[in-house]
Amino acid sequence: MAGLLLLGAAAATLTACKDYGGEQVVYLRVVSEPIVTGYDYDPSALGHALEATIESSKEHIVVYPGDIQGFTYERGYEYRLKVRMKDLGPVVGGSCYQFTLIKVNDKKLVTAYPKDKAVKTEDDLEQDAECTRDVYIMRYPSLAFNNDGYMKLPRKGYPWVQVTEPYPEMDFCLAPNMREYTRLPQYILAHVYKVSPFFGIKELGTSYNYQYKDVFTKDEVEKIVTNVAVGDSVQYKFVVTNAWYKVIQKLALTVHKAE
Repeated sequence: MAGLLLLGAAAATLTACKDYGGEQVVYLRVVSEPIVTGYDYDPSALGHALEATIESSKEHIVVYPGDIQGFTYERGYEYRLKVRMKDLGPVVGGSCYQFTLIKVNDKKLVTAYPKDKAVKTEDDLEQDAECTRDVYIMRYPSLAFNNDGYMKLPRKGYPWVQVTEPYPEMDFCLAPNMREYTRLPQYILAHVYKVSPFFGIKELGTSYNYQYKDVFTKDEVEKIVTNVAVGDSVQYKFVVTNAWYKVIQKLALTVHKAE
């Protein structure tokens, strides 16, 4: 949304506030879904930033849950908060407003999220055409192990398996459809599962980034060394789902056996 004022530790530029030093009681409306902010898109920020509106001035701002003292945000709820707002003045790399919660005037459920679900096979994940979308890529889709179990990383010193978004039309800012995408819960990454040819399915977590040592454990590496011949390869699958355990996308990672 144009005209958002970025608050919180993620702000990297100087933010100027009007009438700094003043303090007033205002009503703040906080949306139910997190958003992504900034020109350099960082998927790890998803879930932290919240869009809000100061009712009296109609000013649209972006806050982080920690910016509002005494407030605990629950995803899926829209809030109307009575807060004490203090203007801190121009700040570099931080919030120019400080909020202290006085009262939660209204808390409305907008999106109901499910309870945790035990996933034992890939069939436990629901296929829904309305949720399927090719928006993620495996940044480094192949790697190799040798007979001693040593990994050849995609590039020197890079210890991550990373799931990220492709940016075919981007420079340093979000494409308009990408910002809209980040507001739709059915397309937001909530769970990532690794499907191993040796051990089946396992949830990695809710992040976009995973260290190789956590993806390829000692037992996994032993299976690769023992069962894959030099020059051959095996396929791993990474399944991205939303909060309702509906598949958004499946990504492949090829593991080669090197000498």
